[in-house]
Amino acid sequence: MPDALCGLDGAPGGWVAAIEHGYRRHVLFVRHLTELDPPSVAAIDIPLGFPTGNGRRPAELAARLRLGPRRSSVFPTPPRAVLECRDYDEARRVATATTGRSITKQAWNLREKILEAASSSLPLLEAHPELAFAAMASAPMSHAKRTRDGRHERLAILATVGLHLESFEGHDDVPTEDAIDAVACLWVADRFSEGAAEALGSDFGPDDGPIHI
Repeated sequence: MPDALCGLDGAPGGWVAAIEHGYRRHVLFVRHLTELDPPSVAAIDIPLGFPTGNGRRPAELAARLRLGPRRSSVFPTPPRAVLECRDYDEARRVATATTGRSITKQAWNLREKILEAASSSLPLLEAHPELAFAAMASAPMSHAKRTRDGRHERLAILATVGLHLESFEGHDDVPTEDAIDAVACLWVADRFSEGAAEALGSDFGPDDGPIHI
């Protein structure tokens, strides 16, 4: 049987994983990445790189340019030293001192997931669902993902590449939006395994890397 492929999306309290193993497709929730059986490739919607100095990650700049009207879905990843602070107030001070900008609460709230992924032994590659959908449709999505129209739009796009959410066992057990994003990341993992994925970004620092589509 072929090795498993996996798409991962962060969810409250853990991760939603969309897994394809041979002819079986399923979605499940795990609290920690260590609970997963290692796949051959896992595409994850979380930053796997950190910016150098006070700059921005080249991959994120390229992703924002590619997404146009959906560029706000790509937030700037703070330096590793900021995310390793003890609390939000300290992180804000360190961020301002090192980058000239404070850290958003949204970025701080992702701190544990970013650091967990950065230290994981899984074969992870960074993906971004909105980039995946834009690649599938040859254009950024028209509707925000948390709206009814946005969900329908993304489900329809997944169907065009043979990824019908109803074909995934367990999809009713997790939030639909997280399942949709995890399946989009699974599409990226599949492209990567076939040598067809595009890597966004260049001139990476020693603690950085690309975002894959």
